[in-house]
Amino acid sequence: MRNLTYKKNASISGHFYFATLGHYHFALTKCRLKVLLESADDILRHFAHAESVTSGFYEPQIVEETLKAKLILAENHWRKLIDQAERRGYFRGQIGFLLDFCGAVAASNYLDPCHWEKVEHTIRQANFEQYLTLAEKIFSASGLVDQGRYRWQRALLSNGDYLLPRGSNLSFLVNTVTDETSWKRLLRGTGTNPEPREFLKQLWD
Repeated sequence: MRNLTYKKNASISGHFYFATLGHYHFALTKCRLKVLLESADDILRHFAHAESVTSGFYEPQIVEETLKAKLILAENHWRKLIDQAERRGYFRGQIGFLLDFCGAVAASNYLDPCHWEKVEHTIRQANFEQYLTLAEKIFSASGLVDQGRYRWQRALLSNGDYLLPRGSNLSFLVNTVTDETSWKRLLRGTGTNPEPREFLKQLWD
């Protein structure tokens, strides 16, 4: 039963593990993961309710995984949508931008998803699916789908300055996920204001 339950919940713990490796020493992350595995039988509730479950991990990813767990526990259709989004290779399980774009982040800051009305879930899920469809068309497993002549880049610039700094220069962004000026970093969020990925949302809207 323990192994069966762990497999069912492996999506969140697995993606959380790999998403954080780039930010912390492997040994530290592996040690923290053992703490999570102690609650593998009910890891969704562990993420949704524990306050100190993830010390030593990348904080924005903690926030994302916690929200995913709360959404799935509150309304089961979220599981299918989140699993589909996480399977997109380039995102590597980090789909916070979709949760942000669909309004789930803002709505959860106002009221915990377990207290949402059914219609609130339905609206957010429809928005999530819409943005996911767009994201799947634009990003392949290896990164931005090249339309030629910098079409996407020019379209984004028409909405705002999305370029990320590389030393003293600015970059149109690259697909290499570990690069500081990658599309992956833009999707993950930069912590700046305005957030460059908001220009992508504006373009999709």
